[in-house]
Amino acid sequence: SSKYIARMPEERYPTFKRDFEKELEVAAPGPEVAKLIITDAHKSIWGYLKDNPVFKDYQWIIDFFHAAEHLSHLAEAIFEKNSDKANKWYKKYRSIIKDDQQG
Repeated sequence: SSKYIARMPEERYPTFKRDFEKELEVAAPGPEVAKLIITDAHKSIWGYLKDNPVFKDYQWIIDFFHAAEHLSHLAEAIFEKNSDKANKWYKKYRSIIKDDQQG
């Protein structure tokens, strides 16, 4: 099963963290269940996950569309925005992260 949890923006998001961790306690899957966290890869989220023992058994995943967005920004930083080089580079690496099955 899946559950989506979100809150309005809040500095350091204490309400979200509290509610999210309560939800995990209720779900409490056994060790035989794969535990995944899918995020947008914001550094504050990675820091929260990395420093929290609650998530030591979870696999962390960046959702594809956020990864593609970050890739787009990188292409613009490397090349001129909306240039042919940027678009070609972005399409090449977007395809790799979308279609590569080697993990």
